[in-house]
Amino acid sequence: MCIGRATDTLLARVVQIFGSAQPHHAYRFANARGSRMKVLVNDGFGLWLVARRLHQGRFVWPAPTAEGRLVLS
Repeated sequence: MCIGRATDTLLARVVQIFGSAQPHHAYRFANARGSRMKVLVNDGFGLWLVARRLHQGRFVWPAPTAEGRLVLS
């Protein structure tokens, strides 16, 4: 079983879009229905991949800014 495949695939997508995975940044990925979400985090030492699947409901996110960024606090 290759546990790194999902992380490597998402990292490749981040590099394709942003050029690199910046330290202390998080990159969110969700399916079209909003019932599944993965967050790739670069903590400055390595990468973390967090996954969440909802059995009911969906994730709701605010609209991104004009630059396409979404700031989380």
